[in-house]
Amino acid sequence: MAKKIVIKKYPNRKLYNTDSASYISYKDIVEMIKAGDSVTVVDNRTKQDITRFTLTQILFQKEREFLKSLPETTLETAIKQEEGLLSNSISSLASFGTGTGASSAGNAGGLASSGTGSTANN
Repeated sequence: MAKKIVIKKYPNRKLYNTDSASYISYKDIVEMIKAGDSVTVVDNRTKQDITRFTLTQILFQKEREFLKSLPETTLETAIKQEEGLLSNSISSLASFGTGTGASSAGNAGGLASSGTGSTANN
């Protein structure tokens, strides 16, 4: 059964799972999400919800190896585009997942897929 799990992020960059009362890694958050759980990440000092920032950080870490394999010309082309390649990929995922189109993806900026044969299947 899917759970809503609160993760506290401490100033020393440690992540604390309040459900299991244990310290975890970004990989653990990925596994929780893959298992169907929902996470909320809160900065323990400011009490701010930093879930969006944390999930974005995880996505970029996950794509780092893929991006290293792209030729510099492809990366330059991505930078020149009005909207980033990642925002195009996320727009496609958003319209697939919600059936409402790409309006929720906005201008996320970034680099992931374009005419290079890459996809957002990771």
